[in-house]
Amino acid sequence: GAELVPLEGARAEAALLAARPGARLLLDEQAVRRTVLDALPRHPWVHFACHAVAADGGAATGQVLLHDHDTAPLTLTDIARLRLPAAELAYLSACETTRGRGEYADEALHITGAFHMAGFTHVIGTLWAVDDDTSRELADHFYSAFAPRHPFPGRTAHALHTAVRALRDADEGYRLNPSLWAPYIHVGP
Repeated sequence: GAELVPLEGARAEAALLAARPGARLLLDEQAVRRTVLDALPRHPWVHFACHAVAADGGAATGQVLLHDHDTAPLTLTDIARLRLPAAELAYLSACETTRGRGEYADEALHITGAFHMAGFTHVIGTLWAVDDDTSRELADHFYSAFAPRHPFPGRTAHALHTAVRALRDADEGYRLNPSLWAPYIHVGP
């Protein structure tokens, strides 16, 4: 496969989240398809800070790019097949997770929709390519909206709204460049 650009902001994002109570970090060689699929049923909240490939060519092309993506890709189909009744929140800090084929724009044939189908009540996804540093900052604002020991996933949409506004209002550079703060969406109630 093509060489992927290292995401230094994703490393900082992972470190930020690893400090939260109860967090389990899968990084580099640990972040492989089998380990992630095994871990998903045991964690009601998941956060992916990585590259992704939009489902432009249909379900088979949508992927979350883990360490072993060349040999064992984690596809949209793999995720949609899961049945996770305890799942609450999936935060997809990756490019184009809510983009699918143009002719199916009214269907949930994208990575964000797959996580929702798997059972995650709330999913944060992206409509287009996102900036690495912006993603880290947004995640920091987002998780700050939750009490560390008493998370309440029903606040997800509000937490995303608050985080995007904080980022947008932080300085004029963000405010004048909606491509930085506007791609993040919430799917769920």
